[in-house]
Amino acid sequence: MNFFEMTKTGELVPCSDLWRDGDADLSDVLKRLGFKTETLGVMGLEHIYWMAWYGREEEEGEGHAFIAEWEDSGRIRLILVPDWPTLIKLQALFASIVQTYLLASYMETFSTIACRAFHASHGHDVYKPCLKCDPTEVKRRQTWLERPLKTP
Repeated sequence: MNFFEMTKTGELVPCSDLWRDGDADLSDVLKRLGFKTETLGVMGLEHIYWMAWYGREEEEGEGHAFIAEWEDSGRIRLILVPDWPTLIKLQALFASIVQTYLLASYMETFSTIACRAFHASHGHDVYKPCLKCDPTEVKRRQTWLERPLKTP
């Protein structure tokens, strides 16, 4: 797990390890640092890219107002966030990244569905033309295969 701080100027800078001996999981780290273990919000989709953020327990400790958990490709990063405007900056940074991955995932799903529908309708792979769907391409390929080979 990597640890960062989002500065008020919008930079992500590495910070010291927040994990301590005795911390069994993330909720232990959050509690020890004075943060609630229930999320205030989540962006993204599990197994792609997502970010959750937690607020500070009002009666415990001082310091950063929020901590964010950023997950991508199985790697989790904790980001200390000083205040609400900086949290919005972090969310804006994350939104453009997560939208790219979500769009790619959705497009892959739509492509798979379209290819399966084509195969069910035509009985063959999308990239292999037949006389029914593309007679011109079938004839072009047949002509190309029947051409005499040139030998040097």
